[in-house]
Amino acid sequence: MVGRTRNLHGAVAGAAAGMLCLQALPALAQGTDERASGLTFGFEQRLEAGENLGLDVPSAGSSAISTTRLSLSYFDSTAVSRFAFDIGGVLRFADTPETDSGNGFADPSARLSYTRAGANASLSLSAEASQTDLTFDRDLSEFIGEDGEIDLPDDFDLTGEGLRNTYSVAAELSLRRRAPLSFVLGAAYEVTDYTDTSS
Repeated sequence: MVGRTRNLHGAVAGAAAGMLCLQALPALAQGTDERASGLTFGFEQRLEAGENLGLDVPSAGSSAISTTRLSLSYFDSTAVSRFAFDIGGVLRFADTPETDSGNGFADPSARLSYTRAGANASLSLSAEASQTDLTFDRDLSEFIGEDGEIDLPDDFDLTGEGLRNTYSVAAELSLRRRAPLSFVLGAAYEVTDYTDTSS
């Protein structure tokens, strides 16, 4: 007989969230060469508790997880260009029957982008890298689309363990934007791999 089970994310005992932002005001303005830059720091705290996270028979016991999500974003822009850099991650402290190493920094991510636009052409470049701890991956409620249906990715695994690493780069060049006949050239590459996974 299967004992009472609850998904960890669906059994939230308490939650707290906050956001702290440091935003720089637009900087220099010399003639027509306007320039702006900004720095944003994000902070979000979440407390979760649940029972039988791994759906074991019999129940493995209760779990408690504290997740502090941190992010740092910087941008620098002019009338014709914009540079942006974002990094983030979480500080996680977990007390679960299944996990012995759930404490510390996890789920790091970084994104770099640059755009430049002229009178008749534009260039866009971006690169991104992220890592996700599958042990504490999202629950089904976070995969609900705008139509209310659950849309699961091909690599979805609610109870797996290990790390998912994702890397992507993209570039786009637009030419003759104001002409009757314009051209857009683009390329993108993305790769996902897994390490320390278990079935």
